[in-house]
Amino acid sequence: MIANLQEAWRSKWIAVDTETNAKDPRWDPEFQCMGIAIAFRNELGVMCSEYYPFNHWVGNEDTSKKAEIQRLIEGHPCIIYHNAKYDLEVLLRMDIIPRGHFYDTMLMAHWLDE
Repeated sequence: MIANLQEAWRSKWIAVDTETNAKDPRWDPEFQCMGIAIAFRNELGVMCSEYYPFNHWVGNEDTSKKAEIQRLIEGHPCIIYHNAKYDLEVLLRMDIIPRGHFYDTMLMAHWLDE
């Protein structure tokens, strides 16, 4: 586990991925965000990543870690998503409002005809 998410603040970018129990968080009344994955490159150039579970049967993060993740996502200047449309909707449903620039690798792959 990433012992200190403060290291992610020093990275030029972070990648964020949400995991849910729903195909469309806007319409599913049973929607829950199961967890959030965060990845970044540290100051030594090493990729760091971790999954933070919130709604699993066991092993969920406590509210202080969830608040720390929320501060990071809301305050980081550059976030990378794959399918940003979905992940941003999930984050909004969790009352997490990212404010920085973002990139969507799914759209980028489409633009490059990958």
